[in-house]
Amino acid sequence: MKANYRRMLWLALAYLCIVLGAAGIFLPLLPTVPFLLLATYAAMHSSPQLAHRLLNHKWFGPPLRDYREHKSVKRSIKIKSISFLWLSLLVSIAVIDTTWVRIMLLCIGAAVTIHVVGLRTLPSHKN
Repeated sequence: MKANYRRMLWLALAYLCIVLGAAGIFLPLLPTVPFLLLATYAAMHSSPQLAHRLLNHKWFGPPLRDYREHKSVKRSIKIKSISFLWLSLLVSIAVIDTTWVRIMLLCIGAAVTIHVVGLRTLPSHKN
């Protein structure tokens, strides 16, 4: 009973992280890949089939596998992530009329950019 309860909690966490990761594709302040990495980790503890589906997903699988196997991401993923982040942040800043929210968005954007740039880049021979 206790093991089944634990498995269900891991599975619930995996699905929650999948939903948050998917939302992160469209929302500038929600990171996609970290949530999907956590979803994969949780799925490995609860549903090997779900973990397999995540790691072999057409779009999400390659960056998840790269990070899992090499602890790094491809340069193209970094460029796309930062570009989409700033595009969505600038649209948000243009729409929002509150100065302190604009400053907060700029600070968050800068912090996320520093984090993404700081991630190890997958060597080009592994691309």
